[in-house]
Amino acid sequence: MQERITEYAQHIEGLEFGSYVDITIERQVGNGGWKKLHELNGETEITLKIPETLMAEGRTYYVERNHEGECTLLEDLDSEDTTITILTDRFSVYAILYRDNVAEDTGLTETNQSSSSVLWVIGSTVILLALIALLFFKKRHGVRK
Repeated sequence: MQERITEYAQHIEGLEFGSYVDITIERQVGNGGWKKLHELNGETEITLKIPETLMAEGRTYYVERNHEGECTLLEDLDSEDTTITILTDRFSVYAILYRDNVAEDTGLTETNQSSSSVLWVIGSTVILLALIALLFFKKRHGVRK
């Protein structure tokens, strides 16, 4: 299973394996025995404490669920630095994953988006000025048919 989780994490740039978490739910009806539940009818919110050994400034945390061989990456839904909150309806082995230097990556993306916006504005302005010049020229010199 570790191979599958590691293989899945490698497909997402910068994602590193942190630790495993086994999340199980059991129920007992009446005096009957305890029975493990592997799925629920709806999602439930689960909050996990991030192990101190994984905490570092600038990290974004994720949880990967490996349920019956199907890996799913779940994003952290809370804004707390010490916990990860997820929604899930399946219970099996989970892995805490993380990515460092997210602020750096975000800065690069914003810079690229800003550059694209500036180029778009310059291009639009040039086209607009050309249209205005063309209209001015036609009005001044008249259009012959």
